[in-house]
Amino acid sequence: MIDELKKLMSDATDALDEVKRNHHASNGKRIGGAVNWADLKVVCVRRDVELYAGTDDTVDGWSVLIEEAAPGSDELRRYVTLGLIERGHVGVNVETAW
Repeated sequence: MIDELKKLMSDATDALDEVKRNHHASNGKRIGGAVNWADLKVVCVRRDVELYAGTDDTVDGWSVLIEEAAPGSDELRRYVTLGLIERGHVGVNVETAW
């Protein structure tokens, strides 16, 4: 599992770097919302396992945490998600936080 986490971290960082290159205010394709572009970074990736009450049903998933963007940075999260899909990671939950 550690190799999968490392791969997700690398790909998430690459996807975020691509967003930073393509959607920063300097090139006219600015992403809306509060984003600290200078310090924006992927800080954590994790594997999530959920167990639902009263059942033995579990759901596995993956999450990426990006810091230095407002929690409501939907457009940034959407672009990073698309970058992850292009890199073979489908269904990853992308979160943003200060």
